[in-house]
Amino acid sequence: MCTRLRLVTAPAIGIPLLMLLSTLPVVIFLAPQAGYAQSVDFDELEAAEEFGWGVRAFHRGYFQDAIRSFTRSLSLDPENALTREWLGRAYFRAGLEQAAMGEWSGLLDRTAGSLYIEQLLDQITRTQLVEPDVMATEPYVNAREIDGRRGEIDVFRRPTSVLSRDDGSLLVVSFGTHEISVLDVNGARIGRWRGGAIGFDAPYDIAESGGDYFVTEFGADRVSRLDRDGNRIATFGESGLGNGELIGPQYISADGNGYLYVSDWGNRRIVRFNEGGEYIHAFGHRREGDFPGLREPTGVAWSDGIVYVADSAHDAVFAFDESGNYLETLGEGHLEGVEGLSVFSDRELLLGRRDRVELLDVERDTIRSISELDGAGRRVVSALREVNGDIVAVDFDANRLYYLTERPALYTGLRTQIERIDSDSFPSVVVDVRVEDRSGNPIVGLRQNNFVVTEEGGSVGDVTLTYAADRDTNPTVSLLVGREPSMEDMRTKVEQTLRAVHESVSESGEIGLVLSGREPIVAHPPTAGTGTFVDDGLSAGAYDGEHALDRAVRLAAGELMRVRGRRSVTYLSDGTLPDDAFDTYDLVEVASYMRNNGIRFDLLLIGGGQADDRLEYLVEATSGDMVRPEGPRGLLPYEEAVIARPSGRYVLRFTTSRDGDFGRRYLPIEVEAALGRRTGRAESGYFAPFEF
Repeated sequence: MCTRLRLVTAPAIGIPLLMLLSTLPVVIFLAPQAGYAQSVDFDELEAAEEFGWGVRAFHRGYFQDAIRSFTRSLSLDPENALTREWLGRAYFRAGLEQAAMGEWSGLLDRTAGSLYIEQLLDQITRTQLVEPDVMATEPYVNAREIDGRRGEIDVFRRPTSVLSRDDGSLLVVSFGTHEISVLDVNGARIGRWRGGAIGFDAPYDIAESGGDYFVTEFGADRVSRLDRDGNRIATFGESGLGNGELIGPQYISADGNGYLYVSDWGNRRIVRFNEGGEYIHAFGHRREGDFPGLREPTGVAWSDGIVYVADSAHDAVFAFDESGNYLETLGEGHLEGVEGLSVFSDRELLLGRRDRVELLDVERDTIRSISELDGAGRRVVSALREVNGDIVAVDFDANRLYYLTERPALYTGLRTQIERIDSDSFPSVVVDVRVEDRSGNPIVGLRQNNFVVTEEGGSVGDVTLTYAADRDTNPTVSLLVGREPSMEDMRTKVEQTLRAVHESVSESGEIGLVLSGREPIVAHPPTAGTGTFVDDGLSAGAYDGEHALDRAVRLAAGELMRVRGRRSVTYLSDGTLPDDAFDTYDLVEVASYMRNNGIRFDLLLIGGGQADDRLEYLVEATSGDMVRPEGPRGLLPYEEAVIARPSGRYVLRFTTSRDGDFGRRYLPIEVEAALGRRTGRAESGYFAPFEF
């Protein structure tokens, strides 16, 4: 009998198997008959080892290395469904969506794929085929309700309006208890604002402007300015008929440019103030022509330079320009009992009207019912689209908030993705999770009780939510500087913008520097700051026509892969690109790489020119922003976007009771996220650290 000995490595350990065996007592049986010999499948062992390296590389953000390991593993064990599933995951995170779909579709064709794989395929298909559109196209259903009274406690009473915050919390104006209640995403009260020593007097509406909040007080005929924690900073307005005076102010709207519009119900007008409380002008009185004058002005909403005012006496919505000139009447005779207004999209307004919520298309002058609240509505005074995409309807008489969700979203649930697992402190395990809605928009504000972690279906104890990106206002930016020849002629503008971006971001977050060109380079990894940042951005690298933007963007994004929180690849450019800018990686692959890893592409466009279509695509595909630093507001729109944009990333920690078998055993894990009636489940797995 001829015996062949081969040196192999132990699965997922990377040390010679022969060396490992040499440390143990060994008994060798030489069977006289082949039927008694126990064969060892060395290909299977090597395949398992490559699979382990692939999983480890994946969780460290090295997706190309993971792809190579999974591919080698499949060359040795081609029928392994788990390895093929992970290869699809690595393709997906690397931006190679078509390759991922091929792997997962093949599994489903062989009935080797799971329901989770079906969901991943649906996620890619929906992202590729469905254009983003915030306009309501599907019927809305009542997903959940929040009662103002719980037992003997008034969480709020006679609510008049709500304001959704970037961290998922909700500010509820409680007219009946003269306060503002702060609710978390699940409706639990986490704060109460009472207006300080003088208190609120029948607060009615709230708006955000310039980083502060403005509250109308119906009983005191004034507007109060509050800081982010609800502390009163100032008040303006007083009782009367004169300029800047109010009688029963109700609704308020901010235009984002420092001006506020208040519906002065008693004086039958709209009053415009600046953020400092200075009176600008008032409008809405009857004049010569077609405008009959406001009689009972209620809701007010500013959108794209137009001020919309609801009038419950006229059963209509009137449109004015910012100077108060009447433009047109909308919904005339069809809006009986209309009260609050809010902006839903560029061309649509949400209306609170009696027992229902409606949508007014201001371009077509059409009205569509969003929800009749299953007949439970009594007096809906306002409605608002909150940060997670639901519509919150405020019922004054029923003392209740209704969360309305599009019917398909209710049944397709949430997209839950396990991005990374850190088991270095095993048996303590850290899991990074990203939660989105069916269209890929982040879900923010989730709490620990919104998550369930299991291992192979068995619950784990001691789960703690240790991090939520929506509560982290410190962004991380990888600033990518274009090296086109045209940029060399704008050296002064480049220097000014580099300095401004560095100063702005480094105050609250971290910023790195990447230079594009023939061979993109990392000049500085993301740090809190460095004294040579601006000089390096100007001097390093050559300005030439060979501009590999595809590799530069992926390099810049790779610098952010292990960063949590708000992440941006910010490209400083005059908007020009050579034809071969995406020769190595396809434009769609670059966009998918960033989108599938929760990274935005922002464009800082200098020089006054137009952006190349490919740059605009990257901005749109990753939900980024294009800002002209030389515009009237400078970098402010960019700063606001980078700090305030939702992320939907959470970090969970738990202690496992599973045996890691010295780092050789694959340990499956599942995470389920739930918000109201919407749920989403993710599956993944990991290995414990090596032990020798």
